[in-house]
Amino acid sequence: MRDKNMNAMLLATKCQVHVQTVYNWAKITKDSELSMPADKMKKLADIFEISMEDMYTKEELITA
Repeated sequence: MRDKNMNAMLLATKCQVHVQTVYNWAKITKDSELSMPADKMKKLADIFEISMEDMYTKEELITA
């Protein structure tokens, strides 16, 4: 989010979710049992201009 000059509220608005959802996404790690819906993952990939596959390899995509 820092690279895109975006805060959690703006990202939540762009993804049409509550800001708390963005904070929850920030807690997701590769080893986590937490997940997000595929449509929101696609939306994040579009916003961050990366592929969905790259989202699985990023250590830290969302830093809220």
